Amino acid sequence: MLEKEEEDLREYYDENDWLSDVFATKEEYVTEMMNEMYYGEDAPGYFMKIAEPNFYTVELDDERMYSFAVVRDDEKANEENKVRTSDVETGVEISTDGIIPLDTLIEVARVTSGEDYDKIVKILKNTNVEIFDLKLFSNSTQDYITKLDDGTFEVKLPISEAFKGKDLVVYFVDENDKVVEYKVEVKDGYAVFNTDHFSIYTLASSDSTNPNTYDNIMIYIVMLLISITGVLFINKKIKLNI
Repeated sequence: MLEKEEEDLREYYDENDWLSDVFATKEEYVTEMMNEMYYGEDAPGYFMKIAEPNFYTVELDDERMYSFAVVRDDEKANEENKVRTSDVETGVEISTDGIIPLDTLIEVARVTSGEDYDKIVKILKNTNVEIFDLKLFSNSTQDYITKLDDGTFEVKLPISEAFKGKDLVVYFVDENDKVVEYKVEVKDGYAVFNTDHFSIYTLASSDSTNPNTYDNIMIYIVMLLISITGVLFINKKIKLNI
């Protein structure tokens, strides 16, 4: 019934020289792996093919030796699917329910000058901002995680003294200078928002930021028209009274 599995184990033994350091013979290895504790009809998968195990040997006082193998079980690993990472220097925290490597760490850089800084403050028309370049890097994949296909990232930015007690908002300025606004929840001294990708984000007071130039122009035009209409109405009234 399990002949194929036994043959697979024999092939795996032949392909991996390190197994001979743990098991005296190929059949000893196969027998051990087919034991109900490791590999049976109810086992979650090919024990030795899930991941190359780490072997540890324990020697007791009576000189008895015990060998243990530690392997990954994909069906049980990270059941909550929750990854949380924080930056010690800035205090920025990121967590997600999405599937990303467990060794993922945050990289945070404050943007206080340069081309990106100048572009953002010009578009937002505000220099009273805090700009963060947020990245996630996984050592196991040797790559940056920039976007989630499923789920979102929760980002927590520490609120400085300058922003305490104010209505806050987070902005993202894309490559086309379009401004995307993120709703912020103030919680336990953090400005908390959710996003599905990483880039440069700007924390600001919603009372002092005017990111949409078009809206500002329209408001100015409307106010100007109201003022002109009011002047004309007054002048007309004065002329009628005369």
